[in-house]
Amino acid sequence: MKQTKICKKCGVEKPISSFNTKRTVCKLCHAEKCRQYDLEHREARIAYLRKYKKEHPEANRIRCRQWYRKNRIKSLLRASKQAATKRGYMPCSATIDEVAKLQTGYCYACGVSEEEFSRPLCLDHNHRTGKVRGWLCHDCNTALGYTHDSKEKLAQLIAYLVKYSDESTNN
Repeated sequence: MKQTKICKKCGVEKPISSFNTKRTVCKLCHAEKCRQYDLEHREARIAYLRKYKKEHPEANRIRCRQWYRKNRIKSLLRASKQAATKRGYMPCSATIDEVAKLQTGYCYACGVSEEEFSRPLCLDHNHRTGKVRGWLCHDCNTALGYTHDSKEKLAQLIAYLVKYSDESTNN
């Protein structure tokens, strides 16, 4: 059996793997044709999608939830990188696979399950190096943020809490 085929559009002989099943045009030429079609019909497609979303809000909500469940880590990593860049920090340097391995479903700092929070866990990373540290709940992530990751400030806060928690128990 012949292992190559000639593309009807570009005229180049290519391996069979460069063609979709039952197509006479190679994948590259077909992709270019689709890109061109999308450019020419962009406005009509956007209008159709807006109309569909408006007429079928529940179907759209279900589709969005399914996409988020399937791409949750990818979405959270992208959001983390965008937020860091917006705030002037070094964005997270981890890949989706590295982040997925770190995901336990629990806050790395307080150990509480993600299911107990109304928000998803936050991807924490070093703002100077971009290295991922782990997943934190919103409260722990906010506490670190307000102290600018300062061990000294956190130690002072702990000392403050210890000092005044003893007084309140004596009263």
